[in-house]
Amino acid sequence: SKKLVKRIRLEKSGPLGIGGDLRGFEYISEDSIIVTNGRRYEFYLVNGKGASYKKYAVFPEDEEDISVPIVYDYRPLMVEYPYVYAVCKPDKDYNKPGWWDGDLLLKLNMETEGYQYILKGPEEYYDKVHGAFFSHHSMTKNNKRQIIISYPIDSEIEVFDLSKNVRERHYAGSQYFHKIPDWSTPDSNEDERFYIESDSYREILFDPWRLLYYRFAYRKVNYYDHQNKRVDWNYKIPSIIILDQDFKKIGECDLSVNTYYTRNTFVGPEGLYISINHNENKNADENKLSFQLFKPTYK
Repeated sequence: SKKLVKRIRLEKSGPLGIGGDLRGFEYISEDSIIVTNGRRYEFYLVNGKGASYKKYAVFPEDEEDISVPIVYDYRPLMVEYPYVYAVCKPDKDYNKPGWWDGDLLLKLNMETEGYQYILKGPEEYYDKVHGAFFSHHSMTKNNKRQIIISYPIDSEIEVFDLSKNVRERHYAGSQYFHKIPDWSTPDSNEDERFYIESDSYREILFDPWRLLYYRFAYRKVNYYDHQNKRVDWNYKIPSIIILDQDFKKIGECDLSVNTYYTRNTFVGPEGLYISINHNENKNADENKLSFQLFKPTYK
């Protein structure tokens, strides 16, 4: 209907508050919404009036191998009741081997309050270094109790079956590039440049109305443009890889450069919405959050 149904005000503090600034949420039912705040390790259940009624603290028990829950944009909370899952980043040095040998997923039981940090990265990358900007793995949950992982450094996606606790891989690469080289001379002052001048993947979204997956690929650009202006990672050349429900690639759609802010995307009944609030897009109003609708078509 495209009509605002309800606004819910959340208190930051107090007995009914959520302990800080809102960082992410997922709707479970009319009187049950799971939210998280900027403290990373706190989650709350709130009711339809915005009052919190249950708190979860999920600080890792192993102080030597810590992962941090990261919830925003292309890293949404994923609910498969009674569990809620959150994407994590290992708290390790990005510029040393072993970063992908950390836990990438938090599993929280909302009934028992128990939690685990699980799901290490691909073993073949344990001894590789790609730097801080390549730590942006994305996950989405489908309607088959599966979590799909898009690694920024891999043309394959990984499917984690929650029921069977098994993982399988499927090719979901771009037509424009294949293998993404690791960083032979890592330097913390050059993380962004290495990322911008390398091909990569990032977001993956599930479309429950069409049973499709949308994976975003990014082609490398020069760190300094033709006017000798330094660019950021939003200037890489984007495309969308489309997969069917069996993870078979059925197409790839090019996006106009310097037009879309692809980190802000969502799927609705009509299709895929992508923000047009790119810094270089003169048609975007900086005072409004605007989106363009993409409707998948079949030939």
